[in-house]
Amino acid sequence: MKNEPLESVPHDDMAIFRRSLGEYCVKTHGDFATVNLIVTLRRTVSELTSVLEAYTGDVKVTPGRMNILMALDASPEKRMPLSDLGDHLVVTRANITGLIDGLVKDGLVQRIDHPEDRRMVLAELTQKGRKFIAWLGPIHHKLVNKIGNCLDEDEKVAITGWLDCLRAHIRALDVPQVEPFRE
Repeated sequence: MKNEPLESVPHDDMAIFRRSLGEYCVKTHGDFATVNLIVTLRRTVSELTSVLEAYTGDVKVTPGRMNILMALDASPEKRMPLSDLGDHLVVTRANITGLIDGLVKDGLVQRIDHPEDRRMVLAELTQKGRKFIAWLGPIHHKLVNKIGNCLDEDEKVAITGWLDCLRAHIRALDVPQVEPFRE
C-alpha cells in the first residue's frame, strides 16, 4: 500500500470475528479465504456507503443517487431517458424509478416527457439539482480521492480487475435451488 503496509495498521477491527469465522470454517469444511473475502467486501461496502452518505447534510445522497446526478450532469442537456440511465448505471428499471422518485421529491430532478416519443420519460436536473451537483461534485471527488489515497495506481487497477473477475464469475454461477428449511 502507498501509505503504510497492512501489517502496520494499528487495529484490525475484524480480528475477533475473523478468528471465530476461521473456527467455524474448520468445523464446517468451509473455505475461510473465500468467506473472509466476502465478509470483508460486504463490510467495506457498508462502511464506504456510510461515509459517502454522511457528508451531504439534509439531502440524503446515496451512491445510487450520486451516480444519477453525475450521469445527468455529464449529459449535454442535463437530461437522459430513464431507460438509458438504467443501462448507463447497470441497474434495474425498478431501481432507477425509486432513485428518481427520491430525487424528484428532493427537487433535484424532474420527470419530463420526451419531445418526440410520448412513450419515453426523461429525467432532467432541475435548477436546484444543477446547483447542488455543482456544489457537491468537488466535495465528493475530494472525499473519494482521500478514500483511495492509501493505494497506488497499480493497486487500484489490480483490485478493480479482481473485482470485475469476481463479479463476472458470480453472474455466471449456476446457483442451485434448495428446499426451504423446515423444523
